[in-house]
Amino acid sequence: MADSSTSATSLEEDLEVVLQRLRTAVHEEAWEDLPELDLQARGLIEEAFGSAPRLADASGARSRAALEALSEFYRETVPEIEQRRRAALEEIKGLRAGRKGVNAYQAARRTG
Repeated sequence: MADSSTSATSLEEDLEVVLQRLRTAVHEEAWEDLPELDLQARGLIEEAFGSAPRLADASGARSRAALEALSEFYRETVPEIEQRRRAALEEIKGLRAGRKGVNAYQAARRTG
């Protein structure tokens, strides 16, 4: 996405693009892409509430709809991602415990 100061696109278009990229990253489990996309979204949100947003729709209806869609995405997705994160952590803990057990068994076999 281009820098907003040199971009020929509207704020609404940029919001829609970043939302689609966020959805794609979550769907494809491209977790490494989420921090940068989140920063982009936050920057666009700040711009939307700034003094001179790049609006395509002077009434603000399209930007409001784009911001609401982004908000809904976060409301639905953040808990899901947190749940996946917790599940992954539990799986890692289980793998570590299993590895410790294997190491202890192997150590006992070597000494015994």
